[in-house]
Amino acid sequence: MKKPLIGIIARCELSETKMNLNVVHEAERIAILKSGGIPILILPPQSVEYNSEVPREMKRLSEEEKEILQTQIDMCDGILMPGGDKMYEYDRYVTEYVIQSKKPLLGICMGMQLMCTYNKKITLEANASKICHFSKKKKAHIVYLKEHSKLRYLCRKDHFAVNSRHHRHVVDANGFRVVARAEDGVIEAIEGTEDVFQLGVQWHPELDYEQSEESRQIFLAFINSML
Repeated sequence: MKKPLIGIIARCELSETKMNLNVVHEAERIAILKSGGIPILILPPQSVEYNSEVPREMKRLSEEEKEILQTQIDMCDGILMPGGDKMYEYDRYVTEYVIQSKKPLLGICMGMQLMCTYNKKITLEANASKICHFSKKKKAHIVYLKEHSKLRYLCRKDHFAVNSRHHRHVVDANGFRVVARAEDGVIEAIEGTEDVFQLGVQWHPELDYEQSEESRQIFLAFINSML
């Protein structure tokens, strides 16, 4: 059986020697491999050093640059939109193109936030709760899954503990269905209303893939949706 090709959106980072890099985090790459997919990197299309740029001050994507992204995405069976610190226009365009193309999508942390904001001028709200949403703990808080949701079905639980690495959160699901919340009401997971697999989670299932059955089931369901 042919393994699905999974495009992971590159994240722009600065190395210890001040070199500008486009990277994929090892945990994401390994989770895709162990779940039966083939990971490849989707690179940004503009001829700039992204780490030196302020996203809102950058030139808009040209039609040619959009086509570069489309060509990369069309090669893939599914897309993983990972977490990160900055949202660039190419992130928003990729999210929009994937959603409109009805291609399988897994959004993690900022990736979920992009699913909720890619086509709207929505300001993410700062976390202000007794629950710590940015923690180095392996298990930071509990998420509660909505009854009859796809996420609850594949995880086989109505609640479980997750890690948490975000400073801000979304307040609107942008047409997606909210399927998990934290105790303080913060949206923790969204899913599409159609048959195609499009899931966003605010936590990082790739970080505890080996320890968490729920995390493994999320990645396995993502890959299996393309088989």
